[in-house]
Amino acid sequence: MARQQFDTQPWRKNFEIFRDFSSGLNTVTSNENLKDSELTTLLNADLGDRGSIKRRKGHVRHQISPINTLDPHNDAQGYFYYYFQGGAKTPLLAIEGQLYKISDFGWEVVSIEGLSSFQKERKIEAVQIKDKLYIATGTKLVEFDGTNAKVVQPYNPNSMELLEIGANGLHPDPFNWTSHTIGSLLRIDYVQISPQYGIFNQPITIRVTVTYPEGETVRYKYERKWEGRTDYYLSSDWTTSRWHEFKTERADQEIKLSARLDSNPEEVVEYIIPSYKSYATDKNKPFTTGIHSCNRILLHWGRIILYGSTENPDLIYISDLNKPNYFPISNTIKFENEERESIQSLVQFQNMLVVFTPNTIQALYGDNPQEYRRTMLNSAIGCIAPFSTKVVENRIFFLSKEGIYSLDTIGYVDDRASVSRIDNAIANNVPISIQANAFINDDQYYISFPYEKKRLRYYYHLGVWTMDESEEMTFVYMWKDGNDCFGLQRNGTVLKVSDVYHDNSVNYNTVIETKYYDFGQPYHPKKLKELQLILGHFTVKSPSSIYVYADSNISLSPVSGSAVINESGLVEWRTTEEPNLIANAGTVLGNWELGDSPFGAIDAEVHKLRINGKCRRTKIVINHNDNSPFQLLGIGYVFKLKKP
Repeated sequence: MARQQFDTQPWRKNFEIFRDFSSGLNTVTSNENLKDSELTTLLNADLGDRGSIKRRKGHVRHQISPINTLDPHNDAQGYFYYYFQGGAKTPLLAIEGQLYKISDFGWEVVSIEGLSSFQKERKIEAVQIKDKLYIATGTKLVEFDGTNAKVVQPYNPNSMELLEIGANGLHPDPFNWTSHTIGSLLRIDYVQISPQYGIFNQPITIRVTVTYPEGETVRYKYERKWEGRTDYYLSSDWTTSRWHEFKTERADQEIKLSARLDSNPEEVVEYIIPSYKSYATDKNKPFTTGIHSCNRILLHWGRIILYGSTENPDLIYISDLNKPNYFPISNTIKFENEERESIQSLVQFQNMLVVFTPNTIQALYGDNPQEYRRTMLNSAIGCIAPFSTKVVENRIFFLSKEGIYSLDTIGYVDDRASVSRIDNAIANNVPISIQANAFINDDQYYISFPYEKKRLRYYYHLGVWTMDESEEMTFVYMWKDGNDCFGLQRNGTVLKVSDVYHDNSVNYNTVIETKYYDFGQPYHPKKLKELQLILGHFTVKSPSSIYVYADSNISLSPVSGSAVINESGLVEWRTTEEPNLIANAGTVLGNWELGDSPFGAIDAEVHKLRINGKCRRTKIVINHNDNSPFQLLGIGYVFKLKKP
């Protein structure tokens, strides 16, 4: 049972000091259970050195939007860099279905060869491989070489690649893209067998494409040979059809194609497929469309992975090794779940790809399609905001339907992980928004909510939160480039973090609200005498509004009022608010500023405010809405303790 001193000395002044605010924001726990180092409001402020609080840095305009009037239903879609050899780079902006690049005169449209515009509703991503930037526009896969952009030209696989790897899913018709060409000599260009793996007693089709002299008639012969035969079996004699269909029960066979001209039947060209495999059951992966509508892209072990298809949202499309324009139709993986949910995000994490859907977390192991292995990490928690997932040391932070979570690995076991909630202290202030996006900077996880004009920051080494709000905080994408941090607003304007205390010339309000302090004596009345604030000392004036509450009454307030007669001749009460604490740049005598101290710079200064009132609990609210720095280092109360 807790005991407290009953006998007091009412004539003695007590002095209580609070110098540690490192526990950050807590908007969930009741006042009785809050730690003295926690705050019920911490808005637009950073946690500084040794538990202090300071006004956060603001943003200045870095690049203005190229769009004067933006569709209110659409947001800026993405911001990328193209890197030149030698280190130079060009910014690219995607907005309203168009691509822009920076020139000497600002943003200019980048015309995309083969694509007049792309979809306007979804965000897009890009990755650079050597001297090409590949952009998943959600309409077509586009490449940019630093100057020009064009729709990616699909790679044309040769006959053996068609057989062993598969047709290219980037082709509009992967199974019928070749055509005869005119040339001086007869040549077999392509032999395509469909399906890729035969099925016993099911139709198998051979399709031949040749180059031949104009006006000539080409004839074809189809032969097959399997184990136990020394000669070829004639499957079809000389015919003008470049299509041949057959059935088989042979597991492995060699196929020979021959071609000749009617004008020169003695000169025969041949093409041999040494091994075509068939099985009793269907081993072919079904061809799935939708690759062109992918708006998400990832580079993984030399392969491009596309996802975010509107037709197949639970599918990923994987390119051939080091061939970003070749997506074999068999290189697809479906991440199945009971509700056929869409893939929200792919994250490279340790030696695996972590795949988030709204209600599941899965993992993909391996570095090529033949070795890929999937496992379920969590079947109850998932991610709803595709751009909220970020790797933080050995964890992944993300926004789920319930709040902000962390995915943690368990020891050295690859296929085991746990999820834990990290927003318990601010759960009632976390918007559940699919537009949320995040980035990492200065040991903090920033998660922005553009529609709510809010941003939360998690100091992951301390495990504490702060909150930012501003009219200009409509970031749909945030990133770090070198030592600089940027935010892309919904309208396409880019802001940069700078040593200012406004957001794009709009002031924001820094609010610090403490818990109700009872000084360890919750049942003893206190008579308040004086408030002492230790503030950082700066070279500019820094006005603040200080509120002191004695229980539910206001003991100190910057608000004053007076009765006035209005234009109608009626008496009304008008209130005004003037800062009641001004931290001056130098020594002040009346209105005469003597300047900086000749004894050197002052790091901190104690400001004393007279307060009164009787209460059992008291709290302080500090509002700082000025384009100037502010730092709170400590709070001190002078009071007398009365008998309960």
